[in-house]
Amino acid sequence: MAFNNKTITNQANLFKIISDPTRLKIISLLFNNKKEICVSDISSHIKISHSATSHQLAKLESLGLVECLRQGHMMCYKTTNHKLNNIIKKIIKTTSL
Repeated sequence: MAFNNKTITNQANLFKIISDPTRLKIISLLFNNKKEICVSDISSHIKISHSATSHQLAKLESLGLVECLRQGHMMCYKTTNHKLNNIIKKIIKTTSL
């Protein structure tokens, strides 16, 4: 079986990004809400700074796990609808205590 190095690297980057506790908190928060959530609300909920939240959201957005929506002056995020998010959602539900 031949491995595609680019595919393997992309997969490793995905696991690296979603293995971070802060990003996992953000993903969980967004999955548990039916509508988009603004950065300030996300940062308040997970108790990190606005800029740190934006930085983590940018990483999640780069993988297509979340998308950004502008509402006036506020930037809000929601999860995207594709198979990868369904897998992550199942992992979160399975490992929740």
